[in-house]
Amino acid sequence: MKLKFIMTLLAASFTALASASPVGHWIDDPDSLPAFALTAKLPTTTTDAAGHPLPVRNDPIFLLGNYRLTLFVHGSGLYQVVTGERLWARINAAGNSSGANRTKLIVRRSGRDTTYNLVGLDSVADDPALCRRTFGTGFATFEYSLPDLAVTRTISVAPSEHVDQGQPGFVVSMTFHNTGESAVELSLDESVLAHFETMTERLIPESARLVQYQYHTSVDQAETSVRCDLHPTSADPTILVGRHKASCYESFPPSLVFLGLSHASPGEKSEMYTEAGQSGGEFLGQRFSLPLAPGKSRTLHWVISLEPKPGENETRILADKVDPAATAPFFRKDWVRALPALRDEKDPLWRREMTWHAYVLEAMATYNEFYGETYIPQGQTYDYEMGLTAAPRDHLQHALAVCYTDPALAKSCLRYVLKKMTNLGEIPYTTNGLGHVSNSAWNTSDQQLYLFLAVGEYLRITHNYAFLDDTSEFLPLEAHYTGTTLEKLERAFGYLRDEVGKGPHGLVRLMNSDWSDMIYSDTPVFRYFWTAESHMNSAMVLAVFPNLIAQLEVSSRVAGADHDRIVRLADGLRHYLDAMRVAFYKDLGDRTFSRRLYFDGKTSWGDDNMHIEPQSYLMQAPDFPRARKLRLWQEVQARIMKGEQIGPRQREVPLRGAMYEAGTGENGGVWYALVGPMIVGVGTVDPQAGWAMLRRASMDNYAKNFPDDWVGQWTAPECLNSVITGPMAGLPRTGNDWIWMSFPVYCAHPHAWSLYCYYRLKELSQ
Repeated sequence: MKLKFIMTLLAASFTALASASPVGHWIDDPDSLPAFALTAKLPTTTTDAAGHPLPVRNDPIFLLGNYRLTLFVHGSGLYQVVTGERLWARINAAGNSSGANRTKLIVRRSGRDTTYNLVGLDSVADDPALCRRTFGTGFATFEYSLPDLAVTRTISVAPSEHVDQGQPGFVVSMTFHNTGESAVELSLDESVLAHFETMTERLIPESARLVQYQYHTSVDQAETSVRCDLHPTSADPTILVGRHKASCYESFPPSLVFLGLSHASPGEKSEMYTEAGQSGGEFLGQRFSLPLAPGKSRTLHWVISLEPKPGENETRILADKVDPAATAPFFRKDWVRALPALRDEKDPLWRREMTWHAYVLEAMATYNEFYGETYIPQGQTYDYEMGLTAAPRDHLQHALAVCYTDPALAKSCLRYVLKKMTNLGEIPYTTNGLGHVSNSAWNTSDQQLYLFLAVGEYLRITHNYAFLDDTSEFLPLEAHYTGTTLEKLERAFGYLRDEVGKGPHGLVRLMNSDWSDMIYSDTPVFRYFWTAESHMNSAMVLAVFPNLIAQLEVSSRVAGADHDRIVRLADGLRHYLDAMRVAFYKDLGDRTFSRRLYFDGKTSWGDDNMHIEPQSYLMQAPDFPRARKLRLWQEVQARIMKGEQIGPRQREVPLRGAMYEAGTGENGGVWYALVGPMIVGVGTVDPQAGWAMLRRASMDNYAKNFPDDWVGQWTAPECLNSVITGPMAGLPRTGNDWIWMSFPVYCAHPHAWSLYCYYRLKELSQ
């Protein structure tokens, strides 16, 4: 009965937090880390307020991961093994951006067999009365209540300890406890599908893909292991290139290893096996049979791991960290050390959510072999659905939060972007494949501004001024041409000043994109390419440059600093800032809020229709008078915040009949990347109002306002629909044939901005 006691103790140790919703509720795990108890019956149904069903995933998604593994575990126990170490790919692809694995149990009692599927929709895991499902920091647990048999299935992932390391694998544990009065015979089939698919090719029929993969499996019964190696082939000999060459395609896919850690004891049987998948690929697994006497327990463990590089033995390294005699989940103390300690935080909401945000950012962070750096992807549809790594401005925003919680990760995030810079100071917008950079359709005008923001905050928060002397490569990396961070800041400034330039009013040019990629979605682009000016970019100059200049001035007093270059850059930034102040405040006049942009010297946009973008950074401008900030804050509340449940929407009055439906996306949606800067701006004049805004943007508040929708209760998309959409409010944006609902969560914006705002407001409240 020892196991029963342990399970009872474990259940008692999970303390309920916050109010429950029909989806589930938060709890404290035994290590006082947050976890979510999923109580909804599966499959879930997401509807708008009018009751119309929407194409949101019906099997909720949770994230386990470290810097070399992205593992999405569904409420049903299915999981998706994802790698972004070289390019974004799904290792166990099973169609519709899903993964395939199986856990099948046959229980023989008194000569009668009963079969249970323990994972997947239409399995025992779907029913909360039969399966208790808990998703925490680095683990997922499924506790099954079967007739006279208790089964616990746990998935454990170890955190990364360094920015370029970590085991790209996970541990699956199964514990069986016979609660009946007679012996049983158990037969278990535990397996995972090896089926490699890059995200960029997920919609292309497998037979039409330019690279085909041959699956070579090997079984070692003595070592209880199964391995699958992939051999790429292509009819086009130019496609398969060297390991370190930029490419849209994967010539060196990782191997998948399935290792059993539990050997058969006398009376038990074990067989490692491979089996062809119905739609391609190969299942790797173990069939295990064992007798179980009344009151007895048996635990089995497996390691499922990627081996991205030849000669690696990542599977064995992870296996050596597992104590077969210990109780899963594993690596709990490692996660406690990896996450910020918020013991002094008295508000349970902040303690729970900020710890969770820090965890999600650590789990999302991804080591990139091509650049040799670890960054935090945008996630959601970009990386996890399309395989499109965009955009540097996003990666830089994510770095803001980890400046406080993990400075080494923040530094690597910055270096990742710096290595994408050309010698002209340009930062390409997207990466498609392995180091294959492109601007796609965008000639962005703001990437350098976000670099200045992130570097300035990194220096202010960490005081690591030696980072300015740090060297990194320019694109193309093959040229091995390097520059210091300081030199790259200088070149980025030159790009902003000379290539982006200014428009007729002396404001920063828009080119064809600032933060809003779709600024021209309903307006011809080329006509205004040379004349359009961005009030958002210009307000960012007012908000960002003063801190960067101040940090450069501090760094000039540090021993070994490149004093002359620092002074030159600071003077150049100051000269640019002074001119922008004159131009921006002249244009603002006695207006209570800023326009959004100029199309040309005479045509403005946003005169009487507030757009949040420039207001967020104008609120942060240190020389914008306090009285005017308070007036602007009143306008924000009245124009774009009134009636909104989560935060201010992107614009006051959206366009009707436009590319995006009114109140969604860039046409009036609620964006975490815009709400966050506004929270910081409000915090500069009214910290308590800033805290109230942050609470409104919390996952707890989402659950209270939209209790039946799972998409915002433990993570969220980049943007939610505003109240303008009526019954669609609070849901992921529509458009593009519902693509934004196909993977509606794990955008890093909600987590990074909430965490950064928390620490920033603590500073502003002192």
